[in-house]
Amino acid sequence: MNLIPLWLALVAGILALVFVVWKNRWINRQSPGSEKMQALGQAIREGAMAFLIREYSVLAIFVVVVAILLGIVFPGDQRWIVLSFIVGALCSGVAGFIGMRVATASNTRTAHAAGTSLAKGLQVAFSGGTVMGITLRRNHRSSRKRPSWQSPCKSFVDDATQRTSHGVGCTSPIGVITLCSSSRNNLT
Repeated sequence: MNLIPLWLALVAGILALVFVVWKNRWINRQSPGSEKMQALGQAIREGAMAFLIREYSVLAIFVVVVAILLGIVFPGDQRWIVLSFIVGALCSGVAGFIGMRVATASNTRTAHAAGTSLAKGLQVAFSGGTVMGITLRRNHRSSRKRPSWQSPCKSFVDDATQRTSHGVGCTSPIGVITLCSSSRNNLT
């Protein structure tokens, strides 16, 4: 079996995470604005995080129920699907958390930067959006082709040659690294 696509996915995921950390640090170095802007930004962040905690507490119940059902439906060696599903759900949650933190951090920084120049405001805004886009799952043609329970790694290996213009894209970089390492049986 050719493992080059798997290694490419892992390297791409790691590079994407390095890029996310670099962009996040750049955004946090920008001026957050006046005290009033910072207070408003903090209130927005607290509200966004409260929303995520509430959403994740509801989704956790769904993940547990679906994982149990998958464990019943897929016997024996196919139970790796259950682990892939749980790890994927956790990775999705982490990606959402990172994306929300960066998005709320870039809000006031974008507003403050736009007060100095439109170009600077757009640079901060697009940097925040870039981090959100890279951490969250992209919906490319190949991700629509696979069944919802199948590991994105299998999809990546099956059509790696079609993805060169889209990047890895099948899931978040965190998910690529973790799912590819935890769902090796789905690669056969």
